[in-house]
Amino acid sequence: MTSLLDLLDRTGLWLSRIGAAGTVFALVAMMLHICADTLARWLFHSPFTGTLEIVENYYMTSVVFLALALVQRAREHIKVEIFAKFFPRGMLRATDLLASGLTAVFCTAFAVAAIQETIGQTEKGSFRDVIFFDMPIWPSYWIMAFGGVLIAFATITSFLADILRPQGDDHHENPEAFL
Repeated sequence: MTSLLDLLDRTGLWLSRIGAAGTVFALVAMMLHICADTLARWLFHSPFTGTLEIVENYYMTSVVFLALALVQRAREHIKVEIFAKFFPRGMLRATDLLASGLTAVFCTAFAVAAIQETIGQTEKGSFRDVIFFDMPIWPSYWIMAFGGVLIAFATITSFLADILRPQGDDHHENPEAFL
């Protein structure tokens, strides 16, 4: 079982790195696009048509959804531990397992819903009306669905690792190990 978990962990690491690379690419592309639009507006009094729509539908979608799996692998999501410091070790482990399991269920449900929505938007040929043309936005839904699948995979493997790890192992991973 450990070798299967190791395989899932390595696969999840590579998938989360792909998502993070997509996030970095989107951030750089967004920065260059907005700078070029600003320069065109300032120098030529002619901004690029559709910059806002492209930023909203493509760049921001990538930035938000593609990095989630890496954040999950590094266990850097927000955690509220107001009362947890008063829990005995066994109860703390049980609440961590419950939270990890619920997160996996929620993220899996999100991934399924994202895939269903993506298929519907693709079939419909969803678009945004930009002043001079119709910009297809259905491809941006695939970014959301891919990010949803990545976070679902990451949360499921985290949950399995939490269940299978030894009782005394706190399993606080080093976020830099994933970059």
